[in-house]
Amino acid sequence: MNDYRKLELQRKTNHKKEVYKYFIGTTEKNPLEYRVGERIVFKIRAKHEDAFLSVPYLRFFLTCDDGQVYDGFAEPAEDGWFYIETTLKKSGFAYLKAKACDEEKRPIGEIDEFNGSACANAEEILRASKIPEDYAAFRESLCKAVEDCEPRVLYSKRIESERFPDFETYNMRIAAPGSEYVSVSVSYPKGAQNGSLALAMFFQGYGVCSADPIPRAGYLSVHVNAHCIRNGESHEYYDALREEALKGYGFHAEENKSTSTSYWTKMILRDLQALHFFREHPLLNQRDYFFLGSSQGGMQACNVAALFDRATAVIMNVPGFADIYGDVAEGKRKSSMPKGDGIGYFDTALAAEFLKCPAFIISGLGDSTCFPSTQLALFNAIHTPKYIEFYQNKTHSFTIPWDNCVYTMGDAALTERHMDLRAMYYDWN
Repeated sequence: MNDYRKLELQRKTNHKKEVYKYFIGTTEKNPLEYRVGERIVFKIRAKHEDAFLSVPYLRFFLTCDDGQVYDGFAEPAEDGWFYIETTLKKSGFAYLKAKACDEEKRPIGEIDEFNGSACANAEEILRASKIPEDYAAFRESLCKAVEDCEPRVLYSKRIESERFPDFETYNMRIAAPGSEYVSVSVSYPKGAQNGSLALAMFFQGYGVCSADPIPRAGYLSVHVNAHCIRNGESHEYYDALREEALKGYGFHAEENKSTSTSYWTKMILRDLQALHFFREHPLLNQRDYFFLGSSQGGMQACNVAALFDRATAVIMNVPGFADIYGDVAEGKRKSSMPKGDGIGYFDTALAAEFLKCPAFIISGLGDSTCFPSTQLALFNAIHTPKYIEFYQNKTHSFTIPWDNCVYTMGDAALTERHMDLRAMYYDWN
């Protein structure tokens, strides 16, 4: 299991508030509004229920995009809060990880750690890599490969579901380019009339599992499996694929030397073929097309939406593959994203430049998989209406359900739009 996969696995507390102990806090001003050279002050404190906890020491680790790295111990101030300070010498982020320690400076395991950040000159945080000279030709080749491949239904089975009694659900496999198939779960409200539904396409994060139905009222919902594998199989089926045929998929250096051999090319072709099949479905109103995904799924959603002129909106939760070469080209914090000449063509921050629809992004200021700097590089690349939410102390796969400090950028008019679809990304407990 590679590091990306380990961090991709979703973690929920499933705790009652009276049990969970955690840090609250943020910076003394909006963490997205600092300037280069300005003093950045983090202010955090441990909490349990509605009371603060007494913590003798804080072990902290500061990693900055300008190359500064610090670690040490801090004691609480007279007001009980811990204050950690730094400055940035160039545009970028300062990342703070902090752990509660006892009088002997030993970690207090029952208190969850703090993960957060702040940035300087947010508007200057851009994608490091340039647009490949043959990028337009590559995009055209993807579309042509899909249009030339008849999306024949290879398998279709109606699913009887007690969980979703008001929906029709199907498990389908559709022929895709390269002798492959795209595996999807489809759901729509029972009794839906032709021309009455919007399309919602959901894409998976990194991993190997079934793409199960995601029914939504008012939508023809299509959940696309990231792989050319069957949905609805046993755990043993996916465990075997995860440990054998698909182990470390997408990270093989030899494959990633070219788009012609990259696993990601095959994945995007399957995604586009799913859209090819469903885009003219008689149940659709032919007007509203939504693309959604988390992490790897966010990369897929953005790339597909950027290749579809009729996209209504793309919704990305902690999207991956943004500013893939930011660490190499600009010395930013080392990322866990795959590298290779065939990878840059799928950079989410590159596809974002070609979006023709509004974009929504949900990100964590404590995300050590898809760093906040990559999220801003993506956000700053978008030329259409856009809106991003940054949550302090949110990591890639975990968000504390209480005491959230959220900071937003972009078009405020988009704040409440499409919440029926976005709501799934706020289910934190």
